[in-house]
Amino acid sequence: MAPSALPAFRRSWFIAALVALVAAGVVPLLGCDRPEANRDMKPLAALVRPGEPLPDLISSRLAASPECVRPGAPLNLTIQIPGGAGWPDSAIFIERNGLRLDNELMIEHRADSTIGTIGIDAPTEEGDHLFTLRGRSHNARVAAHAMVHVSAAGACAEGEVREVGRCVPVAEGHHIRLTRGVNVNSRGGDRYAQGQMTHPRAALLIDDVIVACMTDAIGLIPVDELPEVGKSDRSVAEGLRSRLVETLLEESGIIASENFLVLPQERIVITSSRGADWTTKGGLASWRLPPLDVRPLAPPRHISTLGGSGGFEGLTRYGDKIYAVRKPNAIAVLHLSDEGELVLEEDVVVPDMRGVWAIEAGENRLFVTDATGDGRSEVAAGRLHVFNIGDSGSPRLLGSARTSGTPRDVEVLGDEVVAVANGALGIDLFDVSDGRDPILIQRVETPGSTMGLSFDEGYLLVADWDSIRLYDASLRGRLRLLDGVDAFHRSFGALGGGLPITGLFAASFVHLDGGRFMATEFNVLLTGTIQPGAGDARLIVHDRGIRLGAGGEEDVPVSVRVSNGGRRPLDLYQRGMGLSRGGGPWSVAPGATAKLDLRVAGGQAVEGSRRSALVLHSNDPRRRRLRIPVVPPGGFQLGDRVPGFRLPMINLCADGSCPERSGCFDLDDEVAKGRPILLAAFASW
Repeated sequence: MAPSALPAFRRSWFIAALVALVAAGVVPLLGCDRPEANRDMKPLAALVRPGEPLPDLISSRLAASPECVRPGAPLNLTIQIPGGAGWPDSAIFIERNGLRLDNELMIEHRADSTIGTIGIDAPTEEGDHLFTLRGRSHNARVAAHAMVHVSAAGACAEGEVREVGRCVPVAEGHHIRLTRGVNVNSRGGDRYAQGQMTHPRAALLIDDVIVACMTDAIGLIPVDELPEVGKSDRSVAEGLRSRLVETLLEESGIIASENFLVLPQERIVITSSRGADWTTKGGLASWRLPPLDVRPLAPPRHISTLGGSGGFEGLTRYGDKIYAVRKPNAIAVLHLSDEGELVLEEDVVVPDMRGVWAIEAGENRLFVTDATGDGRSEVAAGRLHVFNIGDSGSPRLLGSARTSGTPRDVEVLGDEVVAVANGALGIDLFDVSDGRDPILIQRVETPGSTMGLSFDEGYLLVADWDSIRLYDASLRGRLRLLDGVDAFHRSFGALGGGLPITGLFAASFVHLDGGRFMATEFNVLLTGTIQPGAGDARLIVHDRGIRLGAGGEEDVPVSVRVSNGGRRPLDLYQRGMGLSRGGGPWSVAPGATAKLDLRVAGGQAVEGSRRSALVLHSNDPRRRRLRIPVVPPGGFQLGDRVPGFRLPMINLCADGSCPERSGCFDLDDEVAKGRPILLAAFASW
């Protein structure tokens, strides 16, 4: 991105059929007033066994030297398997990126272990390469992993590792360090009584103040007032919410905002809204920030409003112009007056676009995602459009390319490469050196749903719905996973009812700048830092709650999806399994996702307790012991009471009218009024 271009902020929530999730025991009560999580969870009384009878997994070791090597240079691999007998040479082999190596593995059987070495030439393709040790003998098997990075720059000095194109000191722990956060969903006072929406959409850290777009308001929070992760004083979060400095968006005549653009030097915030019904209720508004070094902070002040048929989505700035995409197929070109008022210069309608979403600027170009496919494929894909803005600043369409999925966010990575967030289909990397013909050069799968991207100094930070992921994007057209975090940890109880059990629920926005980052999810604002050179194994859980079906005394199968967000192998075992052999029944490669198939003895699993938990043990230094909630057996029958829930909504209809106002849908209230409920969904607002 050119130095004159400031980052744009544009994201949206996509949350559907929450009632079904609540009924399935996957998520807790959501919405306007999340109750304090139940921390009194007991482990399962029954033994949890693998779904299929597999031989015991022996904890083994595979090491590569050096871990960073030039293409084609010599590379040595060593193995160590506990136990000296019972491992025929033919039963042990090594794979590279899933393909078995033909090189001979020199094996030596000792009294206490089996060791082996192999010398090979490193791959010629730059990037990460995964080596895997596999073996099976009688009632035992082995699996171990090692990651090798191939770089034309070669290895770093001892005690350093190559990262984002440079050598950095090796550090313990993880790259992503969440430091502070707060649940802003219930802010207290009269506003909460009115049921206003408060979900954070985007946030930027300016010096020591967080400027946040919280759907219905522009809020200001001194970062040192946020509760620290790992601290348990809930009064800090409650006090912060009660004195939050904010201005309601309704002062601009627009009720809600999905995206915003912050111009720190001008102390201006521009909010965009697609509107309640995507017709005439959307628009843009400019706001004046108060001096951020004066305490107490004053609230932001509304300056101007610009309406627009169809509503607006993404925003970006390039030079002295502001570009905003307008539903369904236009780009508005604007500038700010000396007083901060929005002035429309031109409105460029592009017939080739039908569902614009995000926009980003770089090197005299605009990149726009279009969430509507081109009609040439049955796959639900969209398009990336490239515009030239030249000296005049007027957008002119150069070319377009189909994306793998429905595109949301777009980010310029430099070196004429652009990244596109594709929801459940991960990340696309496009070569845009020829803007007339963008070329897809890599598609990166992610375990969640990729919604937000932020690039800075070689790092790409990704909001992936139920996790935040960090990639090394310094190698052109390639992403290397460095870390991932789901915030599913007891230390997040400090966030005031934020993330003590469920972890990240709907992370859709991230912003990274100078090693510090902001992230937003359904209810919570988070801050953190990037620790270069780390890489320990990281346990990420994607199935945070399991509901057992009615199984009586018989064993009930359950599955838990986990992934390894770190760069070292993740070893897992469930209590009661594998202890006698010194290892666990699962070994998850760096960056890989695994499904753990288990069986629970249903008759004993939840006896005497309302809630139970699966207990996983791992070599993740942050989460050596993890509890996954299990809801008691027994499915819902016709006539059973559905768990209550609350959801913030707009356009509440009563007595035949549907006013444009925000409020809180409460299932218990609706049932008490005698209204039948089939399904409540909260989608695309």
